[in-house]
Amino acid sequence: MKKGLLIFLSFILVFPLFFGFFPDNSEAKSTYVKGYYRKDGTYVKGHYRNTGGSSSPSKYDYKSTTTKPSLTTTKLTIKNTVNLYKGNNLVGQEPINELVYVKGYYRKDGTFVRPHYKTSPNHFIRDNFSYLGLSTLLPLEKKYPTYKYNLNDEIASIEHYLYTSTINDELSTYQFKNLKDYAVKLNKSNSVNTTELYGWLFYNSLGYDTYFSEALVKFDQTGTLTSELYLYQILSSMGIKQLTYTQRTNLSAYAQSLSPNENINNVINLGKIFYDSLGVASEEVESQIELDLLQNFSNNLSEN
Repeated sequence: MKKGLLIFLSFILVFPLFFGFFPDNSEAKSTYVKGYYRKDGTYVKGHYRNTGGSSSPSKYDYKSTTTKPSLTTTKLTIKNTVNLYKGNNLVGQEPINELVYVKGYYRKDGTFVRPHYKTSPNHFIRDNFSYLGLSTLLPLEKKYPTYKYNLNDEIASIEHYLYTSTINDELSTYQFKNLKDYAVKLNKSNSVNTTELYGWLFYNSLGYDTYFSEALVKFDQTGTLTSELYLYQILSSMGIKQLTYTQRTNLSAYAQSLSPNENINNVINLGKIFYDSLGVASEEVESQIELDLLQNFSNNLSEN
């Protein structure tokens, strides 16, 4: 009797251990999910879930740091990789060959979307950069957050042209009013004198002298790039807004020489005189003259 009781108690103690060697059915069908950050920034710890779930865990589980990226951290440190940002924070890098490059383009409202990378298309959204709040670009501060383009698409297009052509200037409220008024005059069939007046007010308020303003307005009206108007555009891109009498004379002479029939040595000589009088660095003069010679102008005569 005692022997039978001992055998029965031993069986009770060993039986649970025997079944412990076999995995539970639910555990055999579960998959381990690594910890990740949700879109709202909350962290989900690593856990097991049953297989066959409808969404894919993201591999881009980056946590934003509180430190803004320095000049050294914003540069790519690994070849063929791109930085990933959450807001202004650098949070990681990804190989370019695993992403899709998107060329820059303009939206219908006139805003420009910068070139960037996005994740390769698949059936899930949880690994999309936009879903995770990630970007391959640092956000730009809006230079003029309160500025609104005209509701008329044609006028808005002119405003966008004028705005981008003066992108290096810090426009005041008064200057923006001049820009909007000038855009309206350029769009409508106003008299030439009226449009020129509004154009002169706009460019003059930006610091351009009278001759400079007249040249820029003439191009805005006609869209024809003569050699002289081209040179004024080049100077504007250099940040030059005023010319002395001697510099205007040199510009006119150089502009008239930019002709296919002109002696090349004479063109180069007049170009050097012109750019030297402006204080352009000597190492940049030759490359600029070479660029000038590649242009094809519809009219090589001065119109001033």
